[in-house]
Amino acid sequence: AYNERGGEMQTKKVYEYGPLLLLGAFLLFLANNISYVWEILRIMKPILWGVAISYVMNSFCIFLMKKTGLNWPMSILLGYVFLILFIIVFIWGLVPIISQNISDFMKSLPGVLDGLAKFVVDLEKRLEEGPLALMVSQISLKNILDPSLGRMGNLINNLSNYIMVFLKGLSQVIVGMIISIYMLLNKEHIKSTVFRFMRIRLNPSREKRIGDFIRKADKTFGGFLVGKLIDSMIIGMIAFIGFIILRVPYPVLMAIIIGVTNIIPYFGPLIGGAPVVLFLLFISPQQAIITGIFIFALQQVDGYFIGPRILGESLGISPFWVIL
Repeated sequence: AYNERGGEMQTKKVYEYGPLLLLGAFLLFLANNISYVWEILRIMKPILWGVAISYVMNSFCIFLMKKTGLNWPMSILLGYVFLILFIIVFIWGLVPIISQNISDFMKSLPGVLDGLAKFVVDLEKRLEEGPLALMVSQISLKNILDPSLGRMGNLINNLSNYIMVFLKGLSQVIVGMIISIYMLLNKEHIKSTVFRFMRIRLNPSREKRIGDFIRKADKTFGGFLVGKLIDSMIIGMIAFIGFIILRVPYPVLMAIIIGVTNIIPYFGPLIGGAPVVLFLLFISPQQAIITGIFIFALQQVDGYFIGPRILGESLGISPFWVIL
């Protein structure tokens, strides 16, 4: 009887820890063959785009279904019609302006970099005459800056390569959009398959806990994502109007930078505002200061008024998970 119980215990241990051992071996194989991992991710990019697009569009299609009374397939069709119209308006209305902004920015960038280099040289000369002369003689600012300027030059020269990468990425997004339509149409089937698998593998109490967690995470993160996207669009539009009034160069491009980086908690305003102010600093220091004050004020208004109104009460998401 003892041997039988011992055999059952051994079988139970293998049953419990066997999947973990297999997972560990699989992860070890991936770590030693990282190139295969990147290849798998490259192949799966359209599927990942499909999952992301369907997740965002799901909330919008549910909203349309509640407001219009249409069935689920017609709500999906209407939602993607709106999405395609938005893309068309964006391409025909904003893309030429953004392209012109980027082109003008690239043309002016060498002059800005030359100004930066001259500024560093003058600063180094002034520091050599002051109390920090010994430290400055050991650290050459120009030698530190030259490699960075070289990388910026390579970035400009390789712009055509980046455009090709962008076009490849765009084709993956289009395929992902098609996949997302199928995912939304089969949403209930996918959900039932996942929960059927959970019922087979898990006991009822654990299945309930995991199911409740998934539903809560979906509601929390989905609400945050949609609200934050709306919030960032509003901030981007306000920034654009402000940049027009302040006569900031390339207002569309700068406003998009502010809007996109606004999604990132804590560091978003710094990441978005610093490049804009730094660029203006070499054109007009006075304008850079005024623009910096405007961006700071805009972020305060967003943090205390616009954001809370759109997102509602705190959703309980850690900034770490948002950044991730």
